[in-house]
Amino acid sequence: MHKRIIDTVINESTVLFKQCVLAQAVLNLGQRTLTGFSDTACIKTTVGLNVEIEPIPIAEVREYTEEFPHFLLEVLHGRLVQVWQECLSNLFRMLVDLHFSQNRRLVELKKRNLSLDFRATVSLEDQVTEQICRNFDFEKYSERVKLLNSVFNPNNEQPEHLLQVSKHVQIRNSFQHRRGVVNEFLLKELGLQKISILDKEGTQRDCQLDDDIQISLPEFDLFRRALLMVGQQWRKWNG
Repeated sequence: MHKRIIDTVINESTVLFKQCVLAQAVLNLGQRTLTGFSDTACIKTTVGLNVEIEPIPIAEVREYTEEFPHFLLEVLHGRLVQVWQECLSNLFRMLVDLHFSQNRRLVELKKRNLSLDFRATVSLEDQVTEQICRNFDFEKYSERVKLLNSVFNPNNEQPEHLLQVSKHVQIRNSFQHRRGVVNEFLLKELGLQKISILDKEGTQRDCQLDDDIQISLPEFDLFRRALLMVGQQWRKWNG
């Protein structure tokens, strides 16, 4: 059962990476097409039912062409991180179900405090399951992945791949909450003084505190391959 959950991430990462590659090709073709137009030429855009905005000069469109690839990669990168987060939730729920069905004790969970409502029509077992899973989803990412890795990879083999994935989870959080810059929280969560990012040429560059983060296609591929390696390691688990 856990293999099916993990395979969803692996398959989705392949789909999203292909979308990235195709989108980059379309953008490159579009940018070459723009060079054939005069700066004074304009385009019209419909933004609603029978609603058009003022014509946009080609010169303004050209100014945005450098930012748009980064925006597109950021969106697809965020989707892949979300797929991974959903995988963690689904794997944890599977382990909880295995525990209550007495197929595999979830001793890694140790002690947990719960609040049960004896007035509810929902069974106590269902209340416990839902509350444990909900609480898990609200824990720090580092704690959630540490618990699951202790189950599926108890010898902590190839930890560098999981660190690479963690880096991208924190990068996504930075895009969402901190304007896409390296901040103290990101570095603290990773236990690093700086992070390494591949640029669009595949060259590694270091990003330190307050540096801007930009996701490139090679960096996206690095994230995808790290997920693949973690997934393959976790798939070996026999319960």
